[in-house]
Amino acid sequence: MRFPVSWFIGIMVVVAAITGWFIFAGPESARYHQVQKVRNATSDARLSMTVKYDKGPLDSEEYRMEDLNGRSIASYRITGSGGKTYTITSPSTRTFTVPFFFEKLVQDGIWQISNRPPKGDTSVHYTINVDQTVQNEHGSRTIVFTDPHYLASTAGRQFHIHLDKNKPVPDLLKLSSTSTADKRYQQLVDDFHTFGTPGFRKKVAEVQAQVRSGH
Repeated sequence: MRFPVSWFIGIMVVVAAITGWFIFAGPESARYHQVQKVRNATSDARLSMTVKYDKGPLDSEEYRMEDLNGRSIASYRITGSGGKTYTITSPSTRTFTVPFFFEKLVQDGIWQISNRPPKGDTSVHYTINVDQTVQNEHGSRTIVFTDPHYLASTAGRQFHIHLDKNKPVPDLLKLSSTSTADKRYQQLVDDFHTFGTPGFRKKVAEVQAQVRSGH
């Protein structure tokens, strides 16, 4: 018994289709599921800088930015020494503003700096907090310091004593030293101060002037 040629061609087409699916559709299917996994992974960032004042017309300021899976929101809150509080909040929008800001903080050293003891003008206290989750990987830290200008420009010097068994008493007049000044503290504070659209920063400046004037 002989099969018609059309049957043979049909069978070959089916075999070719099945083979092609295993060769091409298999990897593409795996790639598709990988893309979907990344797309569905939680991605959020929460950033803030709080400034506390021991004296003067201001009690505190807080800059806060959040991004949840591409939807960003930012706010600024200021409280006067008399207790009056103003809050400015940007609308929640689909934007990359906060992720880009987070990358700017990373570039300027947020993961490298550490807490510093009170130095310079110790009446103003800064606390910077970052908390990020990307593709189920989480990292966070909180940095506390005072007077970023002092830390960036003065700070002091760190001396190094090298002990030598042939010279048990080191010459303290010839100690080597390195500066402990670190510009990253000032840069990070400036990053928060300059965050946002011109309209957002204008509103911040307006309420700052109002609270400082006592109104």
